Amino acid sequence: NKKKPFAGTNTSENEVLFSIGTIFRIQNIGKLKDINNKVWFINLTLEDDNENEAHMQELMASTMAKISARPTVGSIADVLRNMGECQKAQKYYEIALKNIPSNDINNIARITTYIGDCKTEDHLALNKYMDALNKLEEQSPELNRIFVAQLYDKIGVVNFKLSNYTEALIHHEIAMAIYKNESLEEGVYCFALTYYNIGRVHDKLDDKQNAVKYLRKSIDLFLESSLSEKSDSAIVYSELGRIYSSLKDYDKSLQYLKEALDINNKSPYLTKKSLIARNYYDIGVVLYEKNTEDEKALEAFQNAITIYGKISPIDREMLAKLHDNMAMIYCREKKWIRACQAYTKSCEYRFGDKC
Repeated sequence: NKKKPFAGTNTSENEVLFSIGTIFRIQNIGKLKDINNKVWFINLTLEDDNENEAHMQELMASTMAKISARPTVGSIADVLRNMGECQKAQKYYEIALKNIPSNDINNIARITTYIGDCKTEDHLALNKYMDALNKLEEQSPELNRIFVAQLYDKIGVVNFKLSNYTEALIHHEIAMAIYKNESLEEGVYCFALTYYNIGRVHDKLDDKQNAVKYLRKSIDLFLESSLSEKSDSAIVYSELGRIYSSLKDYDKSLQYLKEALDINNKSPYLTKKSLIARNYYDIGVVLYEKNTEDEKALEAFQNAITIYGKISPIDREMLAKLHDNMAMIYCREKKWIRACQAYTKSCEYRFGDKC
């Protein structure tokens, strides 16, 4: 009942009854300054606009489709993984893996891949992905080529993180070739994601022309996709914004970065908070480099600081960078006291009590 999403049930017990299906956005979480410092508060905002409602309906439909009428250990693990509870998900995947018949190579490879998704260390994830790929290509008589392509993409992403850019490009291009050989329509999500991956690798290889070409292809496909997938186009806009910044085309860079920020701000997903903070950081850097709008740059950096400060665990290095950037602007404006304060704050984030 959106008109009455919650109501008091008993004033003496201070209880609140929430309507079933009511959806709230978590704005912030903090501790109350009580005697024992053990009371927490959560600030909730009711979601009640059409765009977010459409997001949530699609999310619920997708989640229900993935959970069968009789949930399995694997489906429970899938839900936990999608919630970001990777350690818990991995335990369930490992239980599921033990119960799969040894001749069911496709399922063994699938669960092994999901365990790789749960690994926080890149080299461990890469080992799992390679293990799954080898099982499929060496032992499975009926290859799921689409899944194999997704594995190549995952291997490419991990190599990108490990700065193995040539290796990353090889794997992403193999993934793209498989998708095309399977006669998939280009409008599907996997094409958009792989074009994005290829584009950002070209950027790292200092091939800006190809980077822009593939990233624009990615955006075009994201814009044709479903509502939830459109929100992922923000990462492509961000990448394009950073590339144009490196090319000193600051106006075009700001155009793409602001588009990314707008998309992320409209998303109901809390996981977008770190992306929003990064958008503000990137916008601030471009405005600083442009050297004409220092106040707007400071505002962008401050917005990023506010958001990063609420994300756990705290990214101390990013917060230090933000304060460094603010200090440089204050130096340019000859506001020496503020510059010293900002540098001191940066030092505190990097070195703590040693500063």
